[in-house]
Amino acid sequence: VIRGSLPVSEWKGLDFECRDEGVATDWDFFDELTGIFSARAVEVLRDAMEVYFHVLPVTLHSVPYFTLGCKQRLNILDTEKSQIDIDTNFPNYDPSNLRPEDISGIYQYYFKDKKSLPDPVIFSIPQQRNTLYCTESVVQLAREANLKGIRFQVLDSPRGSPKAINEGWGGWEWNE
Repeated sequence: VIRGSLPVSEWKGLDFECRDEGVATDWDFFDELTGIFSARAVEVLRDAMEVYFHVLPVTLHSVPYFTLGCKQRLNILDTEKSQIDIDTNFPNYDPSNLRPEDISGIYQYYFKDKKSLPDPVIFSIPQQRNTLYCTESVVQLAREANLKGIRFQVLDSPRGSPKAINEGWGGWEWNE
């Protein structure tokens, strides 16, 4: 369901436990997921989430949270203008037919058709399956609601361009 290969009706939910309960936040990272969101974060961002994702229930230490199951990934990364690393050792690599799985890293993003994105919206791209992207208005909604634990990173200028939500592993920026 999370990867979009099973219908939402098949979702059974997940129950997470962590060794270190840490600080309660509105978003947390779990490998192979887009992360988990608090009920408060879903209340604030649901309209932006549900355009391209199913909001799926999970629990963390028996507390209700939600993860996102992808309905559709947007193929809007311009691989010609973006700065990307290509894994030429990936099986069946063909330089004349670049596939999302051939891309091992993106260092500078350039999105095509960004003006056609609904707003507010949270979305995903095939080249970075577990990274969430969003429009500027999602950042504003999160900040106005004082959501904790969410870091946004500007990816494509000028102002108003897509942002990444907690891309990668490092450098968490806590909104306190």
